[in-house]
Amino acid sequence: MESLDEMELASPHGPHDHGGHRTNLAHDYELLKRRHNLAQQGMLFFFGLMCLFLLVNYYGHTGHFEAATAGCDTPEDPHGHPHPTPGPSPTPTPTAPALMDLVGKEAILQRMQGLQDIAFNIGNGTRVVGTKGFQASVDYVLEQLQKPLANHGWQATRQHFGMNMPHLSSTPVLQELEPRHMPHAFNTTNVIVDVPGGDKDNIIVMGAHLDSVAAGPGINDNGSGAMTIMEIAIQISKKYGKIPSSLPALRFCFWGGEEEGLLGSEHYVKDLTDNNPAGLQAIVLNLNFDMLASPNFVRGVYNGLSGPDAVKNASAGISDMFIDHFKTVGKPWVFSDFNGRSDYGPFIEAGIPAGGLDSGAEGIKTDIERHMFGGMSKTAYDPCYHQACDTIDNCNHEALDSLAKGAASVLESMLHTVGLREKLHDASAKHYTETDIKGDERRGTPTGRGPSHQHNRLSESGAPSI
Repeated sequence: MESLDEMELASPHGPHDHGGHRTNLAHDYELLKRRHNLAQQGMLFFFGLMCLFLLVNYYGHTGHFEAATAGCDTPEDPHGHPHPTPGPSPTPTPTAPALMDLVGKEAILQRMQGLQDIAFNIGNGTRVVGTKGFQASVDYVLEQLQKPLANHGWQATRQHFGMNMPHLSSTPVLQELEPRHMPHAFNTTNVIVDVPGGDKDNIIVMGAHLDSVAAGPGINDNGSGAMTIMEIAIQISKKYGKIPSSLPALRFCFWGGEEEGLLGSEHYVKDLTDNNPAGLQAIVLNLNFDMLASPNFVRGVYNGLSGPDAVKNASAGISDMFIDHFKTVGKPWVFSDFNGRSDYGPFIEAGIPAGGLDSGAEGIKTDIERHMFGGMSKTAYDPCYHQACDTIDNCNHEALDSLAKGAASVLESMLHTVGLREKLHDASAKHYTETDIKGDERRGTPTGRGPSHQHNRLSESGAPSI
């Protein structure tokens, strides 16, 4: 680039022209000087931008940009405007998984094993009410719920009640029982767990009996049901902590004395009836889970329409929700008669609708059921029902997994159903009925499942699994 002196000498007027052109020469000199300064500034600005571009490009590709610029002021251009610096891309908020996807057979089986260990290490092979095995089972439930109780303010209550078992007093394993106020009378326990939050005028009670018969450890009947609702409770605590006030409140109940005649659930309902009728009326429905892992299983859905008139329509609405779930996931199912012979019985007698699932007891599987669910026809759903062989090895993992997920799915659907009570009691609602399955070639005949359980009917379902 030429210097200013060279520019002046090159002027057409020459350096010694003192005529009328001197004024023009001075003006041209100032103009050239300003252009020179602007050109220098432009080159410096361009050079600075190129350096910045090379730095950003290098550190951006090597992943060290944030480290290289940490603690530095934001770079500015000659006009004082900050240059934008790249930042991390926004991370999309993940969608919370469905409750049924959080509930799995592995954790349930692990806790069922815990109950079996109690039966054989503490209870002399049983967890029947009144024994150390049952009381250790109660302690085990509270121990497993320790985190939600401590971290989220869940409330657990041991509800003690008396019972009379003269027909069992001569059983050798029950000699450890301590009589209370009368011969053969004993105290035993329900465990009632309230989840904080929710609408206390609309409560869902989810229950399963915790006790076994005297003859065995009761791992399918009913460690499977009790530990399923245990796992659902734990996953509820992780996902929700406490229930939002706009949703129904939730209560988990682990019943004692079912095998002796539904004594735990009867005591619970009677206590509310006598001492807290408003608390009884606040219960929207009861869900019951009794035997979910029978080795020669079916997927039984309580048929609400076979219940008492006072709860028939609403209970059928509960059945519909379970059926809709199994249809959605493509799993076959059957109807179980809804006759009050498990812990939902006291609820429906008190006018509270109920529903639930089971997998079969000592009833015999039909040929049609074998085509639907696999297994062996002309064989009991659970050959170890009420026997010493009702252990963890007796349990079907497929049945447990699908029924546990069904329980979790329907519970979460209920929690998020606006106006749940009103919808269940809608008299105009259409339900799955026996009429819907007449003429279905897969329909079987009723199959007895024992005095404490239900009876099966085949229903409309998905494709047979053979």
